[in-house]
Amino acid sequence: LGEIRDANGQRLVAAIKQPGESLTVTAASPYSIVLGTNAGVSVNYGSEKIDLSSFKRGKVVRMTIPQ
Repeated sequence: LGEIRDANGQRLVAAIKQPGESLTVTAASPYSIVLGTNAGVSVNYGSEKIDLSSFKRGKVVRMTIPQ
């Protein structure tokens, strides 16, 4: 399960994505992101790939981008 909120706190996405699926959002940043896990997930902001290696594998990921 993943959730993305915009700078105003409005929920843009609350969904379960399957392997190979992607998602693009366009709204006011920064974005508040919650991921059920970082396993098998990649996050890009513009052309920048966000490093998820600092998050414990298999645990819920909470982050804000850009920081």
